[in-house]
Amino acid sequence: MTGTDMPVREFVSHIRELAIVDSSRAWLEATFDDGAASVDAHPGSGATLVARAHGGSGALVDGRLTGRWTAVVGGRFADWLLLPARSSTLHHVLVARDRVDVDGRTVRGGLRTAGLADVAADVTVAAADVLPLDRSTPIRAAGVATAAVVGSAQGLWRRHVEQLRSHLAAYHGGTTADSDAAQVARAASDLDAAELQLAHIGSAPEDLERSVWVCRQAVARARSAADRLLEHSRHALDADDPVTRRWCDVDTGARLAHRMFDHMSASLR
Repeated sequence: MTGTDMPVREFVSHIRELAIVDSSRAWLEATFDDGAASVDAHPGSGATLVARAHGGSGALVDGRLTGRWTAVVGGRFADWLLLPARSSTLHHVLVARDRVDVDGRTVRGGLRTAGLADVAADVTVAAADVLPLDRSTPIRAAGVATAAVVGSAQGLWRRHVEQLRSHLAAYHGGTTADSDAAQVARAASDLDAAELQLAHIGSAPEDLERSVWVCRQAVARARSAADRLLEHSRHALDADDPVTRRWCDVDTGARLAHRMFDHMSASLR
């Protein structure tokens, strides 16, 4: 069963569990599911892997698309790109990747294997490739993006606890300091609350505004937990440390998610 065949909540849970193990893979699966759902009814595109941009801006004037979209997840791997652009209203324009400029050299921070890329376009497009704004797919996209952030933070929590236990066993006879235990417990509580919020994401188009609010809250909780754990990591300044690498994934993912939510909120106006 592919992501687009799964009920929303089942797929959200799947992405969260995948992100615990591999943040980049979870984001890639989430973004290609989002792209597939968005163009599912589009005839004749031949689209296999579709990545949708959420950051940046574009204009569609007299059949010509121009603009720049930043940090598109899967942009380096996709066959097609779905780029938001305004004419009189907001649309999504489906463009083959080989027709636009895809620059993956500026990727920094986390999600380094998620194919993040900046995309620039100045191309003519057919009317059939200009898709109307669909208010049903954004809820699914917001949910799986949130799940990717929450799962990444839960993966960070697990690695932090593993490191803490290893350190205590080696140097302190397995005894946990009260301050360490308190921070681990507080982070776990935040992550449990964020996971519970995933169950309150709606499924109908009219649920979009409320669902985006819920997603923002869940991402904020996950990010707060990740920050707290990094502050108490003994290797916070070591870029190669597993906990630090997972924090970078959470940080990048949270930024991507909030930008997606901003884009969705703007579409409501």
